[in-house]
Amino acid sequence: MSAGKEAIDQTAHLAMGALLALPVAVYAPFWACALSGLVCAIYREDAQHRPSEGWGWVLRGKTRWLDIGIMTFGASAAGLWRW
Repeated sequence: MSAGKEAIDQTAHLAMGALLALPVAVYAPFWACALSGLVCAIYREDAQHRPSEGWGWVLRGKTRWLDIGIMTFGASAAGLWRW
């Protein structure tokens, strides 16, 4: 994947994580937003890659863990907006 496409992809993951946690960020603490972002990101990557790759995506998917981390960061950022 080219650097431009990767930047767009990671920006989309960041926005997806923030939008995911935004509805509950008013009430939930920061750590709960981060945890919900992490769980949803892992579920999303698993649903996207396990049908074709099996459980191997967990060990071989370096960029998939980057996707999970960026999406978790977006959800964490949504949890921090109250401070």
